[in-house]
Amino acid sequence: MRPALYAHTSTQIRAFSLARIALEPVRKATPPPPPPPAPKGKTGAAAIKYATKSTSTDKTAAPAKKASSGTTKTTSASASAAPAPAKRVRLTEKERAARDRGREREKIAKQKEREREREKARKAKEREKEHEKKEKAKARELAKKEKEKAKAEMAKAIKKPYPPPPRAPATAYLLFTSDRTVDRDRGEGVTEDAIKASQAWKDLSDAQREVYTKKAEQARATWKEDVAKWVSTLNLAQLHAARANREPGTRDEAALNVLPKRPGNGYALFLSDVTGRQDFRDKVDALVKKEHPKDEKDLVQKRISLYGRTSADIWRSMSDKEKAVYSNKATEAKAQWDKKFGHLIAEQKEEIAAAHQ
Repeated sequence: MRPALYAHTSTQIRAFSLARIALEPVRKATPPPPPPPAPKGKTGAAAIKYATKSTSTDKTAAPAKKASSGTTKTTSASASAAPAPAKRVRLTEKERAARDRGREREKIAKQKEREREREKARKAKEREKEHEKKEKAKARELAKKEKEKAKAEMAKAIKKPYPPPPRAPATAYLLFTSDRTVDRDRGEGVTEDAIKASQAWKDLSDAQREVYTKKAEQARATWKEDVAKWVSTLNLAQLHAARANREPGTRDEAALNVLPKRPGNGYALFLSDVTGRQDFRDKVDALVKKEHPKDEKDLVQKRISLYGRTSADIWRSMSDKEKAVYSNKATEAKAQWDKKFGHLIAEQKEEIAAAHQ
């Protein structure tokens, strides 16, 4: 019998007991033996059932070997001590319905989650496309501005081969807005001031407007005289360049007398010829009446359109020989124009270029 640790014994016995307890090894529980492997033909639930049966058989067989006689009582006791196999629980109709509903809810939830993910990805892609679209628009706008800037700089760098024309005069409305003696409301900004000036111009009487109209007409008459003088100072090359730039006065009758208009091609000569015929005009007027124009403006538009379409149809219906007549006339007119004005313009252009160098 182990002596009590706190009994009234000697110090040696107490120390011996403590040392024995400290040096005593820890007893480990022996693990159960592993189940035997299942036969080759059995897998899954059948293998688990076989393993459970074999372990229960081993547990009941061990006490049977130790027993001296195999009585029926010992056999029945060992059989009753073995654990019964787990029975499969059958679900009721309500439980199966609840299980199916739960599965359906899970399926719907997963489907909604996938739809949300797809919608999120779609919106992200749309945002990315919109961003790319905006970036491209910015790039195009920037390129356009750069192009316009380069064009403006090039226009500044290129000197026109003729003196600048007289500046066009202001209109009656501009004379009114620039008149500081007029007592009217003025806006803070340009837009607001323009709105108030427009309203003040509308509020003027006819007599008050007549003052500014007469001033504008006088200024315009003086400007036309100055333009005519300016055109008369130009040589043929300068006049040709000014007409190309659509300068004022370069397409008037006085300028055309100095520099006749360059002849067109064969189709242009055909148009000038066919539109002067009375039968062609009568045909176009008949077609215009069939169109039933609404007003005078619509009548003019339809007439111009039918002039072009009818003349084009006639030109297409013509043979090559008939077209060659106008083509030859255009070639001859162009040769005469080049002979009369072309060489002179080329020489004057060379003189102007040499003067600017």
